[in-house]
Amino acid sequence: MNIHRHFIAQVFLKPEILGLTAVNHEHFLAERDRKLFKAIEDIAYKGEDVNIDSVSKLVGWKLSEVMEYSPSVATANWRYFEGEILEAYRRNVVLKAIEEIKGDRSLTADEMLEKIAQATTDVQIKALNRVKTGDEVFGNAIYRYEQRALGEKQDNISTGIGKLDWVFDGFKARRLYYIGGRPSQGKSALLMNFATTSNTKALFFTAESSGDELMDRIIICRGRLDNKQFQQGVLNEKDRMKLQEMNRYGNLFIYYDGDLDMQKISAIAYSYKKTHDIKIIFVDYLQLIRPRNLSIPRHEQVAEMSVRLKQLAIELNVPVVCAVQLRRDAESKRPILSDFSDSTQIERDADVAMLIHNYKIGEQDISELIVAKNRDGECKNVLVEFDKSKFYFQGLEEKEEARIKEIIANDKMKTKQGERE
Repeated sequence: MNIHRHFIAQVFLKPEILGLTAVNHEHFLAERDRKLFKAIEDIAYKGEDVNIDSVSKLVGWKLSEVMEYSPSVATANWRYFEGEILEAYRRNVVLKAIEEIKGDRSLTADEMLEKIAQATTDVQIKALNRVKTGDEVFGNAIYRYEQRALGEKQDNISTGIGKLDWVFDGFKARRLYYIGGRPSQGKSALLMNFATTSNTKALFFTAESSGDELMDRIIICRGRLDNKQFQQGVLNEKDRMKLQEMNRYGNLFIYYDGDLDMQKISAIAYSYKKTHDIKIIFVDYLQLIRPRNLSIPRHEQVAEMSVRLKQLAIELNVPVVCAVQLRRDAESKRPILSDFSDSTQIERDADVAMLIHNYKIGEQDISELIVAKNRDGECKNVLVEFDKSKFYFQGLEEKEEARIKEIIANDKMKTKQGERE
């Protein structure tokens, strides 16, 4: 008896396996096995008894034909047959994708990689998901807590801003983070700050700045250099020494393409996860990504891309952090979650949504990072200083933060009084 029939036989004797296994009828390669298992699923879905008689009636087979799948003894090792079925299914999906690629000479290299990536996603994610018992989930939760209690290192990636880490505990795998702002408010610079302080392997996609331009800004930012002096090549001796001592950012991978689309992002992300084990992905920025279908409305285009970014975070088990343009009418006011431009899907998909609001306090440029959505915790706002000439964000000392909060509060009060008058 082959593995597929042996597995079905175990289900006949222990129908509760249906609620525990990742296998469904689509995973059976033979049409006859697939048809029989589909009947078993349909009967179980209706809440009826799964047995030889009920299945034979539904598929229209003779009892003797269905009895070919019936063993005399149930085995506790049904998981072994489950694994073999899923492995055979996975191999079949990948081989089909390869055959399709070989048969279509019009495909570009990126399109080939995307097809393989999609096939890999199907077999790695969809085929392996299964219902877990409460005991399993509870045990895993306790184990993770004990790791944290013992001070063991977590996989979360720091934002580089301590108070921001405290709000949503850094960047977590399988989460989608959106950073919203209007043009020139610093969303790209903030994304760059996150990437360079993450201290891990990061993949940075940009459709706005070339790799050379981005690296210039990174060097200026991390060295706190004068932008004008750096661009003119007239740094002083102290700053030139900083260049020599600076990290070379070997863990940062930058992909620039003025015609960036989700197909390229997916293909490259899968490739670099495989070859370099990247731990986080940054995208600058959503509205600059070319949609796959130009004929559908803009909000549907953006929604489709947002859903794909969310899937990418889950499939690659990494955080995805993406900058997003806010609506034009958010320019002159404190932004709110609904100000994300082009699609409400953005705020639905986001695990954490952060908005940038800038203040001018004397000679200081202050940015308020408004955590407007936090799926795993509370929403709080963090004040940081933004040095625009050095593309650099930094946290504020307690006394300085209190002083600036007081100034902002007084300004708001004066504005309200003026409106009343």
